[in-house]
Amino acid sequence: MDTYTDQIWVKSEWKEIEKKFYEYFYSKDRCIRFCDLPVPDELKSKLILSDTIVKKFNYIFTGYEYWGRYFYQSEYETRMPSKLFNCFINRTDPFRQSWFYQLVRQDLIDNGNVSFNLSYRMDDYPVRVNKDSTIKQKLDLYDWIFNKGLELFEFEHNLMRSKIPFCNFTDDLDQAIVDSKIGLVIETYFDDDERQGVAFSEKIFRQLQLPRPFVLFCSPGAIEVLRDVGFDVYDDYVDHSYDNYHNNVQKQMRLLQIVAEFENISYNTAMLEDFEQRAQHNRNLLKQLKDKIPNRFEELKKHMVNI
Repeated sequence: MDTYTDQIWVKSEWKEIEKKFYEYFYSKDRCIRFCDLPVPDELKSKLILSDTIVKKFNYIFTGYEYWGRYFYQSEYETRMPSKLFNCFINRTDPFRQSWFYQLVRQDLIDNGNVSFNLSYRMDDYPVRVNKDSTIKQKLDLYDWIFNKGLELFEFEHNLMRSKIPFCNFTDDLDQAIVDSKIGLVIETYFDDDERQGVAFSEKIFRQLQLPRPFVLFCSPGAIEVLRDVGFDVYDDYVDHSYDNYHNNVQKQMRLLQIVAEFENISYNTAMLEDFEQRAQHNRNLLKQLKDKIPNRFEELKKHMVNI
């Protein structure tokens, strides 16, 4: 299986649910967005329907219910982890690429299920790079990102250049998570603190529904949001105090330290059974949220009359 054609996209009903919303709002000449944090000048012209927990903005529709579209029942083999951690990096930019370099520098990369796919779709680069791009195109992008302020990683850059795009596992993402002691989740929106918002994507909802602890690289307050909604975030195994860090480099180093500390934790059958119960709790919560989506949709349609 292609490691980025993974179960959450295939088994959840995200596509059907989003299509219903999109079709309705487009019929009313409105734009709808599910996950992006909006920039201020868009707020007057667009109806924003978002997973985002946003502060200090008007005209933004928020609702935990929409997270329910990521509910799914994963299939995996329950077994003792063979790797320390997992980390999946599909797209690149200077900070994401620094994660790849840091995994090499911290001597972690061979002890994890790691992918670094080098996808890029920003307008400041002349070519859209994706999974179908050539190795040369990806190498050119790798070098171009490196030259945007990452020279301190010259050794790691050159060491790994012949190995990219990098992926050292063959199972799908779900099994790669279960085969690891801890997940290192790099969320899509990790650098939007200046907009005073927290946004989530499928990355964290995949992890929450699988039976392993995790650390989360996201905007400050992200773990607090998940905890307050009722998700089990493994507080008794992971010190999530990094959740309040506003400096991304400091947060990155703390997460790498937590991952390394899991080397000293021995897993046993009782722990795996406990983790399965936590994952089921999180699945149940997402299912409850999903079941509320139809009513939320009707509420929004009524609200459309007044805007």
